[in-house]
Parts: sequence; structure tokens; C-alpha cells
Amino acid sequence: MKKLVWMMVLLLMVTAGCQRASEPGPETPQETPPEVVPEEDPPETDQFSEEEAVMAEFARLVQEEDPAAMGRYMDEHLAEVCPASAEYMVERLVVHHQGLAEEMNFKIYGEAYMTALNRDMGGVLDSDLIDRIEDPGIREEFRALADSKLRVVRYEETPVVETDWEVLEGYKAYFSEDFARMTLMNHLIQNKRRFYEEEGNKDLVSDILLTEELILRSEPGFLRTFLEELYKKQVSAFLVGPEGSYIGAFMDKKGPDYERIMSYKAAFEGHDLGDLVARLEALDTDDFSLIAEVITSHNVFGVHSAMTYIPRPLISGESRFTIARVRIPDRPELEEKINRRIDDTVNGLKSDIGGDKTVFIHPTFGSEKMLSLSISVSFSDDEGNYDYRGAFLVLDMTTGEKMTLADFLERPFEDYRGPLSDLAGVTLETPPDFSVEFLGISLNLPREGSLFSDYYLLTAGELSHLVDYKKFFK
Repeated sequence: MKKLVWMMVLLLMVTAGCQRASEPGPETPQETPPEVVPEEDPPETDQFSEEEAVMAEFARLVQEEDPAAMGRYMDEHLAEVCPASAEYMVERLVVHHQGLAEEMNFKIYGEAYMTALNRDMGGVLDSDLIDRIEDPGIREEFRALADSKLRVVRYEETPVVETDWEVLEGYKAYFSEDFARMTLMNHLIQNKRRFYEEEGNKDLVSDILLTEELILRSEPGFLRTFLEELYKKQVSAFLVGPEGSYIGAFMDKKGPDYERIMSYKAAFEGHDLGDLVARLEALDTDDFSLIAEVITSHNVFGVHSAMTYIPRPLISGESRFTIARVRIPDRPELEEKINRRIDDTVNGLKSDIGGDKTVFIHPTFGSEKMLSLSISVSFSDDEGNYDYRGAFLVLDMTTGEKMTLADFLERPFEDYRGPLSDLAGVTLETPPDFSVEFLGISLNLPREGSLFSDYYLLTAGELSHLVDYKKFFK
């Protein structure tokens, strides 16, 4: 009964957003001739419309958490629903196939999987070549990837399983214009980077500015979240390059890469990209990692968010908070509270280690509701001595309070302990340290007898019975 109610709620949420072009109203009924007995109206039934029936079956597949079945169903029925429903199907598929992608990203380096990928399919996941895979079990696993709209992407020859944006872009006729543009640009940055290298990145810069425009006019949700991720990838392609090869441009402010970037100054001035380049221009360092930190920590809270995350390389002058800072206009007390919590966490880790320390802070997730940081402090010397401490810090950006996993899941440890233990494959004895990631969380469990911890990534789809997956959206 609960499952049926959930499906009905889902249908109402989706089909309520499907407003097709208005159709002509019914004609004024003609007067019935006296000698003709009018037919009675058919009795009302509980049957769904064609689109509602399609979405009801899709809701059942979502409940079964089978992304391969969801992907095959989309192939057959996207043409039968309105753009809002088609986009919702993609949203749920992408959320749920992340778990399958993460699982295969561990498996794919095994000898049998690499043989199937490289020998039997020529190094790519090609649905037309899957039948060539000799191992029947592995053959079906790769087929499930393809049906789930996942692909194997090569980054400097390293295979990574990701959403197949080329396939999703092929459905563009069923989407709204902005959603279709998002799928196209994700396809280009994922599979056609050489296209962007033509004419000195002319098309890449144009698409960066277009993505910024789409973000600014989109509502919070799936589309904006994936536009934000797309924007990061585009900016990285423009400023970081293969294996970080462009970063040296901002060390000495000269050379072909620097000239290429600055040749577009007139185009990107006044835009978010212009603000980032200006920050890099102001840096006086030859430290590769500091320049990379400025780029990767840009727009933690979202493009043009009023909130700003300021990494260590950009902090100048006298400040109590020299590790990293958050700036929140018109909320000085909240800003002070959040910065103090970051500082106290870092200092707590530093106090456990002697000698000169190296501090590393990496934002793993940011929105105007949450900030998640991965923090580590380490020490080493020429004699081989080493020490390390690490922690996650998740902050509620509306109150400045540290969030526990119980806060995030909105349920006590006793309620989530069993389900999370099952998902992670390890018994949770105490509430774990955690970070929020893109479409998931990472559990930090201390490793007995070691300075380091074991990490377990749980995706938003896997967690959907515990927490609304939209909590991971911007």
C-alpha cells in the first residue's frame, strides 16, 4: 500500500510539470434532436492517461533500483511523455546509475575486466561489441553498463566509468532547450575535447559563457547541479589542461598558454571566468599546488553565489583565519562562527602532531545550505619520521553548526546504523565521520593500528531510502 501511495505522489509531482500547448476547448454541444436518445457518458474509471501509465511503470523500476531496466525503458517510452517527464526520467536514471558506475570503477582494473575491455572491445565500451566478450558474467556486467547509459571514458589512458552523455544528448528532441544544451555540452567536454582545442579554444570559451548564462537562469535542482559540474570541467579544460599542463602559465605570466588564455580577456571580462583569471593574475607564486587550489576551489557554493570560499593562497593581510575562509555578505556573525569552526578543527588536528606541519583543505561539496571539507595535517622529516591526522567537517551554512550524519539523514544513529552497515559492507559501531560528495557521501572509518582510515562512498541513489536525493542538488 505504501509503495502504491509513493508511486501516486511521484506521478503527481512529475505530470504536474507537464504543461503541453493548450488544446481547443470542446465545441458547444448541439441541441439533441427529440427523436435521438443521447448516449450516456461512460462511467468514470481509475485508469491513467497514456503518459501517467508510462510514468507509473517507470516509478516501479525506480523502486526496484535497476538502472539497466530504467535505461531500456527510456529507450522505448521517452517519445510518449512531455519534456518535464523525459527530464525526470534522466534525472532518476543518472542518480541511480552512479552506484553501478562506482562499483565498476573498482572492478575494471581487474585482469579479466581489462581483457574484456581492451582485447574484446578495443578499449572502449561499445554496445555492438559486447557479445565478443568471452566471459559470460563480465559480458552481462558490461551490457548492464551500456543499458544504464554509462560509458568508459579514458583520461590520460585511465579508464573511468561515467554517465554516457553522448547517448543522453541523442534524446535532445524530447527535452527542453536548456536541458538539451546541457546534455550536448557535457557530451562535448566528455568525448570531443579536441573539438575545443581548435582555433585556440574559441568554442570552449563561448560554451563556458553560455553555461554561466544557463546557470543563472536555472532553478535549483538537477539541471543547475549538472550545469555547475559542467562549468567546472569546462574551466578546467581551459585553465588546467591535460595533466595540469596549463597551470605553469600563471607562474611566470608568459608563454603560449598564457597568451592563449589572455587573448580571450575581452570576451570573459565581467563574467565569472574573468573573476577567476583576475585572481590567478594577482597570485605571486611558482607553487603548482597553490595555483591548482585557487582554480579547483572556485565557486564552491555555486556560480555567482553571494557566499565565497577563499582558499589559503588568496588570503592576504592580517587575519585570524589563515587556513581557509568563508565570506558571507551581510551575515558577519554567521561568517565568524563558520570560520572559527574551520580554524578550530584544523588547530585540533595540528595539536596532535609535532614539528613543521603541512595542512591540506579540500572542499568536497558546497551549496548555500551546506559546506563539506576534507582536512588533513601531516608531518615528515629527512629522517623518515611521519605523522598524519585527518577529518571531515560538514557545516550547516544557515546556522554555522557542525552537522553530524544524524543531522544530514534526519534520523538517529539507531535508525540508520543497519541500512548504512549493509550498504558499506561493514558494521558501524559508532556514528561515523562523513563528508558530502557530488551525489553521495563518504564514510570515514578509522583503521585499527593505522594513522589512516577506510573510506566508503555511498551514492545518492543507494541512499534514496534514507534521504531525499535532491539534498545533493544545488
